[in-house]
Amino acid sequence: MPPVVPSVTQQNMGRTVTIEDMNRLVMNWLSQHGYSRTEAILRLESARGPEALNSAKNSLDWLSGTAETYFQSYMLLRDWIDSSLELYRPELRRVLFPIFIHSYLDLISKNQTNSAKQFFTTYSSEHEVLHGYDIRQMSSITLPEHIEENELVKLYRQNKYKITMWRTAFDLMLHFLFENESNGGAIIMRLLNQHVETKIVTGRPDQFINNTITNDEGISGYDVYHLDSFNKQPVKLGEMPLDTDLKNDIEMELAILDSKNEKKKS
Repeated sequence: MPPVVPSVTQQNMGRTVTIEDMNRLVMNWLSQHGYSRTEAILRLESARGPEALNSAKNSLDWLSGTAETYFQSYMLLRDWIDSSLELYRPELRRVLFPIFIHSYLDLISKNQTNSAKQFFTTYSSEHEVLHGYDIRQMSSITLPEHIEENELVKLYRQNKYKITMWRTAFDLMLHFLFENESNGGAIIMRLLNQHVETKIVTGRPDQFINNTITNDEGISGYDVYHLDSFNKQPVKLGEMPLDTDLKNDIEMELAILDSKNEKKKS
């Protein structure tokens, strides 16, 4: 059964959120991701009733974001992705990195520093292959004031992380989060809504490979991936090759010396 709370803004968290507010939020979310108004209304209508109200309350409880809920939410999404069809797995895994980053930063901003450290230590290794530079930089973020001071953190907090997903994979993820909104899906939906920009494409997901980052993935204008890839290139030790012109000059000088030596011998 779909939830009625995909995301709640900071302003909404400070006041009583009505069922109409939550319906509007879900409508906005669905319309932004390619669903027609009719489809969105049908999804909302299917969620009405006492069960929906209980679900809404549970979602708001989850959106308060205790340390335990961030752990459970991340594990919920990760375990579901790992159990998904292999065809969809590479692109679904793209979602985990921004969710990891913003879960960690949320914990820091809430001054849950010990839980944040445990969260980072537990899950950061899952992202080191593709996002090693960012992971290393984020490891130094340990206090709430760092959120305001660190340039990389500000880049992530002020810009949405772009990912491309196949329509079928996105629908499967959305359905899963809707069904599990009271078990952690609500937090994932909020983080996606606030910090991720999803481009929906049709066709087969042939372009998604596990160990590479697609050209349209990440934050616009942020080129660290290319820098990190460059820094990971193997270092070739040894003498630097001579300039072509210099090499020719040296060979010519050596030839002249050889010629003089031959004349002396004769």
